[in-house]
Amino acid sequence: TKYEVVALLKNKGYNVNDVNELILVMEKMGLVIHSNGQLSITKEGAKYANCKSQIFDEAMWRLSVLDAIYEFLGEQTISSRI
Repeated sequence: TKYEVVALLKNKGYNVNDVNELILVMEKMGLVIHSNGQLSITKEGAKYANCKSQIFDEAMWRLSVLDAIYEFLGEQTISSRI
């Protein structure tokens, strides 16, 4: 879940303290956008999602999204260690 991702980021020393900050990171990465009052997945984000819907659903993300977030934040990939 998003909360687990936040906990992993905090444990690695990143300044991502809550889900809102995680979503901001994902927006900066181009994975999600705010559109019409909803959080939607971009084409880039679809690479890491398990469904075809553009509506954001935390349960749909593949583990590889963690690698992308860590890479974006300057860390080597770690999903293989989880």
